Amino acid sequence: MTSLKELLETCFSPVGLMTILFASGILVNAFRRQSRIGHYLVWSGVGLYMVFLLTPLAEVLYANLEHPYPSMLHPDPSVRTIVVLSGYGEDFPFLPVTSKLGVDTISRMAEGIRLYRELPDARLIVSGGILRHQDGPIANLMADFARVMGVPNQDIIVEGRSTTTY
Repeated sequence: MTSLKELLETCFSPVGLMTILFASGILVNAFRRQSRIGHYLVWSGVGLYMVFLLTPLAEVLYANLEHPYPSMLHPDPSVRTIVVLSGYGEDFPFLPVTSKLGVDTISRMAEGIRLYRELPDARLIVSGGILRHQDGPIANLMADFARVMGVPNQDIIVEGRSTTTY
């Protein structure tokens, strides 16, 4: 069931649709050399990549999603819980904890810790599941990072079962 859900999410995401157009165009061209539809599919996929990923249009679309949620420069003192969602991380035993998280996750953790320090009675929830079967949850790496940055263990709550943002 999970595999079907992931397949559908991939197919209906904008990048997934662009990839499907591009790949199907290549397949059509591989079996029918002079196929117009194959060329249209390839160029449609490439064109959509260029429009949505390499132009200011992507920034405008993202800005419209982020605009209703401005940065929290001065947090409301009534806030008691800070949730930090994971991005990426790998548990390499030969690396320090500050090098095990991806850039986006470190950025999110830095902001979460900043807010934690400004809110005296807050707790920090770190959320992130398992990416690969042999690794533990990314939330564990995030909790280690928070401890190293001075957040007391009793103020950290680890949620390591989630697999998507939803």
